[in-house]
Amino acid sequence: MSYESLQADTRPEGVKPVQMRKQGIIPIVLYGANEDSISLAITESLLMRTLSSSHNIFEIKIGSEDTKYLVNIDTVQRDPVTRRAIHVAFRRLRQDQEAKIVVPIHFDGRPEGEAQGGVTVHQIDEIELTGLPHNIPEKLTLDLTDLQVGESKHLKDVTLPAEVRFSNEEDAEKVVCTCNIPKVKEEEPVAAEEGEEAEGEAAAGEAAAGGATEEKKEEK
Repeated sequence: MSYESLQADTRPEGVKPVQMRKQGIIPIVLYGANEDSISLAITESLLMRTLSSSHNIFEIKIGSEDTKYLVNIDTVQRDPVTRRAIHVAFRRLRQDQEAKIVVPIHFDGRPEGEAQGGVTVHQIDEIELTGLPHNIPEKLTLDLTDLQVGESKHLKDVTLPAEVRFSNEEDAEKVVCTCNIPKVKEEEPVAAEEGEEAEGEAAAGEAAAGGATEEKKEEK
């Protein structure tokens, strides 16, 4: 199986990360597979394409070396204001060892329930799978065509590739999406009605006060 290739270089010594980022280079680290971590650097434009791609497993080549490392993205550190990626950790994978990989869920088809006035609400859009790297799919596809009003789709409705399983067995019972008729919110009394009610109470109060005054006059 072929994977998207990424070109990285050894991180330059004596150069601070902030200086690297000003030059359009992002520091990254490669770790895992019982090997020492390697500090690397990758151009920001290439990293942006990588983060926005639909792939979840890549091959990293360092400089002019012939060795390629099979990896997946573990964590992405972003600037809290600009949301620009400022550091990425890649985890090494081995073709002969199972790995846990998070893959997106693709929804296919328009639910029949929507034609009846239902609204489809998605609960989750990705899930972690376990298997050998070459067996892990880029995405999972869930057909929503037969989803009716009042029904739900679960992860167990997704067909998994051979030799691949949910990392957590209980995930199979998770609700992926539902289709229901939206509840109509009861209208609250309009301000005019509240005003009329207040005026009525005020008028009743004035009438009562007037009656009390007339009684006092008669007593005199």
